Amino acid sequence: MRQFDLSSGFSPGPGRGKGMRIWVSGSIARDLIMDFPGRFADFIDVKKIHVLSLSFTVRNLRENIGGTAANIVYNLACLGERPDLVGAIGYDQPKLRSYFQKLRVGTSHLTTSKTKLTSAAYIITDRDDNQITGFHPGAVEEVSIFPRGARTGDYAVIAAQTPGNMTRLAKFYRSRGIRYIFDPGQQAIAFRKTDLRTGIAGAAVLIGNDYEIALIASSLRGRRAEATSSPAGLLLRQMADRKDAVLVRTLGPKGSEIYTGRKKIRIGIAKPRRVVDPTGAGDAYRAGFLKGLILGYNLKTCGQLGATVASFVVEEYGTQNHKFSWNTIKQRYKKNFRENLQ
Repeated sequence: MRQFDLSSGFSPGPGRGKGMRIWVSGSIARDLIMDFPGRFADFIDVKKIHVLSLSFTVRNLRENIGGTAANIVYNLACLGERPDLVGAIGYDQPKLRSYFQKLRVGTSHLTTSKTKLTSAAYIITDRDDNQITGFHPGAVEEVSIFPRGARTGDYAVIAAQTPGNMTRLAKFYRSRGIRYIFDPGQQAIAFRKTDLRTGIAGAAVLIGNDYEIALIASSLRGRRAEATSSPAGLLLRQMADRKDAVLVRTLGPKGSEIYTGRKKIRIGIAKPRRVVDPTGAGDAYRAGFLKGLILGYNLKTCGQLGATVASFVVEEYGTQNHKFSWNTIKQRYKKNFRENLQ
């Protein structure tokens, strides 16, 4: 795996206020990324989906450091933050701890399993940037850690890992009045309805892509009044703890949408120099969005900053092979959104 070099291309942006900490939980994984030159849709017969059996010949097999939490803390580190990583690695990747420490990421809540392998994601991307992923949770199944010292005023991100751990962390942060971003991601289909409601109810921000948001809303529909609700309206009502709750729906190349109780904000994309691999763009968006919240930006600017950070990820294979400085972020932001980023 690639070693991070702080001396090359790393110029952090403005940091957070003293005393505030950022707790990021989720998976830390080996990403095995493969390209399929065709389209998945050309090989899937919806009339025979019940007997689906496919094999794709892929190219450009590469292994990188990845995982939801790992990707988010990487981008936060590039943005000048020093987040704390809450998660687990396996006995097979002992060097990952020092890798994150070189990024200035806190590792006191990063455990190492003595019996399980590090989480692994096997990702196939087709020519339209659609993805099929097989995920082995490995060491993350063991972790059940609560951040020591977490307090009101901190921020937290609960990114995709095992539903049980996500639910426990949501209850923990909720009981302490800590603002958290709830990001069920690929695990949305694995949640029990009651646990999903628990995670959403205390969230300051609920985020997911178009498919995930629709899936979450569908799983929570029940009462007749909810059956006709829009996904955004339904989910915002579930975020009962906060009057200022926010729902973010990412739409890939179509940008993103930010919903509050009163309005919808459309966010365009920031154009990359090239598009090589979309893997990790969503995690980068989340890091940029959170950076904006930390700096006190309005929601539109937070979304546009998220889009700008995401544009750097897609220029390289893998989720942590890109670099940027705060100045290059500001330049690309201004070029795409016609306004200055302070």
